[in-house]
Amino acid sequence: MEELKEIDITRKHDLTIEELRAYCLFANFTDGQLIEIIATIKKLTKIAFSIHLNQNNTND
Repeated sequence: MEELKEIDITRKHDLTIEELRAYCLFANFTDGQLIEIIATIKKLTKIAFSIHLNQNNTND
């Protein structure tokens, strides 16, 4: 986790199709596929954050 302290991981806006397409892995995906990927990332992030909050609340 030390490495993450040196990197600003906060975002002021959602990931865009253009940002995702900039990674060679996603370069040939359609806009529709990229929109689904972004939605999935957002859902997984919300789930992970919810689990994190629940674990912290039970440890208090």
